[in-house]
Amino acid sequence: MYHRVFVGHGEGRIVLEDMVARFHDRPIHVAGGLEAQRETEKRAAQKEVIGFVLRRIGQISDKEENENE
Repeated sequence: MYHRVFVGHGEGRIVLEDMVARFHDRPIHVAGGLEAQRETEKRAAQKEVIGFVLRRIGQISDKEENENE
């Protein structure tokens, strides 16, 4: 189902590309105090969700995900 929605459908591919750019392909760590720690945790959670989708459609493996952190 994930493959059909995000790969097999043109609009799904566009949405996935946008989500990857916004939430996956960016640094996780934010330097600073408590607010920066919260932002770091938020970014890590967002990246995990997009990583889940990418693993489901076979674009990345668990090993690739761990190497990029």
